[in-house]
Amino acid sequence: LEHYVLQESASSSFSSYTEWETTDTSKAFAKGAVVGTYYYRVRADGTTWGDGPWSNIESVALGFYDEFNDDSSGWPDDRGVMYVDSGGIPHYWWRKYLPTTGSGQYRILIDQGGPYAWFYQPFAKAPYIPSSGKFCIESNLKFEEGNMWANMGVVIGAHATDTQIYAFCMSRNNDPGLGWFLMRKDDYEFPTDQPRYRRGCSGPTYKIEGFAPGGQDVRAGTSRESWNRVRLGIDGDKVKVYIDDYYKGEKTLAGLSDTTYIGLIGGDYELTPIDIRFDYFKVVMGSDCDY
Repeated sequence: LEHYVLQESASSSFSSYTEWETTDTSKAFAKGAVVGTYYYRVRADGTTWGDGPWSNIESVALGFYDEFNDDSSGWPDDRGVMYVDSGGIPHYWWRKYLPTTGSGQYRILIDQGGPYAWFYQPFAKAPYIPSSGKFCIESNLKFEEGNMWANMGVVIGAHATDTQIYAFCMSRNNDPGLGWFLMRKDDYEFPTDQPRYRRGCSGPTYKIEGFAPGGQDVRAGTSRESWNRVRLGIDGDKVKVYIDDYYKGEKTLAGLSDTTYIGLIGGDYELTPIDIRFDYFKVVMGSDCDY
């Protein structure tokens, strides 16, 4: 009986693998939220000619999807003291999961802190590293509580030391919507007791303001009170911006392609408390969000 043997492995050497036999000429896979690169090879076996040779090895780089309902998935779940006030009461920053009965949320929280807590903007590094220079990051962002000048965003590239980060940022002010911009910060460091080094989405070294090709309102698709769906298409040093399916345009951020890490960021400029929520985090490989 003629049939095909298909093998799947997480290693290009196929030191371990999963194997299927089928008489069909194709095999469908539902990988769900699995992360990583997978390798495949196939051969044709038959009772007449025996086992055939293996085909060339093909690989597929799978993306990443996290609904924040499992606190063991690798995102930071911690807190730190910003300062202790004159009454001996500590004031904190948090990065933590908020599991729910359905899709959970991820939270960045800055405690009530007055001037001593200015510019605290934690970067939460994603437990996933994109395997190529072209990918789409998608997430929902919301200010659960946020005063004027609060900010939240998505880090689209960072070095291992986190001292240089690239990000898409949304800022809350007095306007009906949210301001937004792309930025590069060359001296970011968190946590630290030096205010100017805490800044991620404020006081950046290089700040490219939001832009609106075709006459679109820069704030179209943004909300001060509810969720903001953001898609960021990265292809080398180029970034495409979509907010609630409004295409905002494309910019080049020199040096972005040299970075590796991605994630979430947010915090305050001056006024606290700040409570930022993220609904999910998705990475689609091989796409710059043009879907």
